[in-house]
Amino acid sequence: MRLTLARLAMALMLLAGCDTKLEADPDVLVSDQGVDQIAPDQGGGPDLTVADGPLPTAYKVAALQYNETDQSSVSACTSATDGTCGVVHFVKEAAQQGAKLVVVPSYATYPSPLLYVASPEALPAVGDAPLTDSRWPADTLVHTMAQTAVDEQITLAFTAVTAEGNAPNQSIRNTVLVVDTNGKVLAVHNVFQYMSGSEPWATEGTSLATSFYDSPIGKVGLLANADVQCIVTGMIVTTDCTQHARDMLLAFTQEKPDVVLLLTKWIGAASPKWQALAVFSTVATAGLDAWVIAANQRQEPWGNGGGMWRPDGTEERTVKSAVPTVVYADLPLKQQ
Repeated sequence: MRLTLARLAMALMLLAGCDTKLEADPDVLVSDQGVDQIAPDQGGGPDLTVADGPLPTAYKVAALQYNETDQSSVSACTSATDGTCGVVHFVKEAAQQGAKLVVVPSYATYPSPLLYVASPEALPAVGDAPLTDSRWPADTLVHTMAQTAVDEQITLAFTAVTAEGNAPNQSIRNTVLVVDTNGKVLAVHNVFQYMSGSEPWATEGTSLATSFYDSPIGKVGLLANADVQCIVTGMIVTTDCTQHARDMLLAFTQEKPDVVLLLTKWIGAASPKWQALAVFSTVATAGLDAWVIAANQRQEPWGNGGGMWRPDGTEERTVKSAVPTVVYADLPLKQQ
């Protein structure tokens, strides 16, 4: 017969002739008949230990809905050129609410589109440590975000405009980076499709080798912006879905991620299927069968919205807001 902690302690005190009062344990319910039961929301008695407490069953994630011009909404942010201040403010807010993973919209850290190309940073590799690497001084975006991840003890996903090679033959890319609680780079994804005419400076990514990482919620894959346009077209090659993008997206789905982080500045279109919330729901179900965490800038009238979608495409948490917002969800831990 198994004894609960409360019954065992009481039995020992009775045997010792001790008249010390047994303090109530908030994790234990004692009935009028003296039968102890572990509180249902604590996960059940047999799996608990004194040292560890209840095992976690979920992993809290946060997605920012934040425009590159929202920095003025944070009183402490006064620089017209430092786009990280406002983003870091809301990332810290998410961490204080218990988020373990925080996702930032594409380009949100650049207060002006003109700064996209004017300030590219060295392209990191998986395993790099920007906080101790001279390629990313303290005033760079990559360094700042890595430091924030360390300070808040979170995993942080964001985009940076990166440069590979030497000028004037550099390849400039929009790159999704994920850094961990130690400030090291976990994953690197170079966007493989750009919206026609909107980013003529950008070089398309050609590899998915570093676009995934393992986490407590399973295999996580990275996408951004127009990477998902082929899903909206039904994988039919059009001006919105190049052959290259189709091939890359098919290769991405074959990796079978459990969770997709989608960092966007979604413009959208009048057609309902191209509007933000509909697109993100479609991404969850169209060949991916994965959770989708969409961090999006608020582009009116068709691009506003973001949040979390379950693998069946239904909404877990979504938002359409006129102001900067952080949306949260608890994702199930991946069974080992």
